[in-house]
Amino acid sequence: MNRIQEIEDRLAKATPGPWAWATGWHCSDSGPTYVFSEGPRYQGTHSGSSIPDDHPQVDADADLIANAPADIAYLLDYVSDLESEAQSLRAQLRVAEGMEPA
Repeated sequence: MNRIQEIEDRLAKATPGPWAWATGWHCSDSGPTYVFSEGPRYQGTHSGSSIPDDHPQVDADADLIANAPADIAYLLDYVSDLESEAQSLRAQLRVAEGMEPA
């Protein structure tokens, strides 16, 4: 599985959005707290909600959140590379079509 497929897999497993974050929540020795989803599956995935902390969906959401910074950095680099490649290909096309000298 390539990196894009890994990211797509994490997104597919996570709770559908939109997601929100509420101030005042914090981690404590009693367990983690999470960003919650306003999506259709359930309301809230934080400790003490109706969803137990060991629910598989909590793990999928936590995996998405934990990997988000690295995934976003990877995707931004990938987009930058694609933009550079597209710019180079456009320049080659202009030369091939005789619009610019070689």
